[in-house]
Amino acid sequence: MANLMDYLEWRGDVSFATDPFNEVDNLILAELAYVDFSSCVPGMASERRVSIREAAEWFWSQHTREEVLASRTLYHMAPMILEKLPDAPRFAGVELTGYTNVVSDETDEQMAAMTCFLPDGTAYAAFRGTDDTITGWKEDFNLSFLPQTPGQRRAAEYLSEMFAGTEMPIRVGGHSKGGNFAVYAAAFCKTEIRERIREVYTNDGPGFLKDVTSREEYQEILPRIISIIPEESVFGLLLDSSYKHRVVRSSERGLRQHDALSWMVRRNRFEAVPANSEVSRFLNLTLSRWIEGVPREERKEFVDTVFSVIEAAGEDTVSGLQRDGLKSLPEMARFLWRMDEEDQRRLRGILRELLRAGTEAWKERK
Repeated sequence: MANLMDYLEWRGDVSFATDPFNEVDNLILAELAYVDFSSCVPGMASERRVSIREAAEWFWSQHTREEVLASRTLYHMAPMILEKLPDAPRFAGVELTGYTNVVSDETDEQMAAMTCFLPDGTAYAAFRGTDDTITGWKEDFNLSFLPQTPGQRRAAEYLSEMFAGTEMPIRVGGHSKGGNFAVYAAAFCKTEIRERIREVYTNDGPGFLKDVTSREEYQEILPRIISIIPEESVFGLLLDSSYKHRVVRSSERGLRQHDALSWMVRRNRFEAVPANSEVSRFLNLTLSRWIEGVPREERKEFVDTVFSVIEAAGEDTVSGLQRDGLKSLPEMARFLWRMDEEDQRRLRGILRELLRAGTEAWKERK
């Protein structure tokens, strides 16, 4: 079962001139956005660029293979691409710049991006998905009631500023929330930038509220959006999108299929399957019904309450919560116990609505 690593080994010597940019190349660059290049890749204000090899050598000078493999973050395997990427002639001419990483607890914002200049004369703006911070995860949930999150707004600004005064064709992409940001940025960046965008790749990225998908700018970019999801996708089917998904095979099961390194590759394409699984469709229908059945303000209150409980544990990262395990539960339980009766009643009501939505989806499945 071949994956991204095998692709780099088997087809890494094929130039872009011989085999043009494809969906697998897109995912490799989208995964690269998960790597912390904060002290290596120049920021947006710089005209300097670094090669893939320079970036890889810098990264491995700061980290060991054992350290990367031992990490408990959901995207911890992404840096492993740097083991093979520098030795693949296909990517030898790729240069990196425009690195930015913003995390703000005050505005519930997490947005990171980097631009890759390719030997074919195009650029690929890669947006990072959700990182390990609680803030990043909260912004994910905020997508269920906000037409625009601070991260989405900053993503659109990133494209507009990064490519101002340039003329090259642009591709945009990302994995998970990075895919959502890529689509949003492509739709709502400055018009002169949007006109130069060839394709927008969302790799198992969630959709949007209909406030967004009904807008003219979104409809304009829609034909250029390429959505790729694994067969048991949950995240890539959330909310509204209006685009057709390309469903691909994964070597994992369930939620683990969200790990893009598990997506199976054949030559220069992902292995396609006819449709997403029954479980995926059930979960998607349940969450869609829940969102439709709960008013927007109540969705906001639910998300705020859930994350207030999580924050009561005193950790600011998901891996920290996992590491502490049962130690975090007493503080979270105390926070729930101290909530006033009205907040507790509201929380129970929203959870009942989720159960109702699941019951209806299960009946419809039959």
